Amino acid sequence: MTDNEFKQETRTIAGVEVRVQSHKVGHRWAAKVETLDVGNSIGRGMADTRDEAERLALDSAKVVLELRSATAAFRSSTARLKG
Repeated sequence: MTDNEFKQETRTIAGVEVRVQSHKVGHRWAAKVETLDVGNSIGRGMADTRDEAERLALDSAKVVLELRSATAAFRSSTARLKG
């Protein structure tokens, strides 16, 4: 893999800083999104272009982060109702 085939950058999605990595796999592109705090992989994408692979990974990561936020809000609301 050459230097121009690997790319890594930091972005913010839904208020969370994430690392976006992409690289070439054969004739296709793979991308991964992971949280910066603990490095959990929260999104992946594979496509014919780097941009599309990154978009797929970012879309997947956004869904995961929004579900986490909704789950936390639900738990908080439930705790207030019980308390």
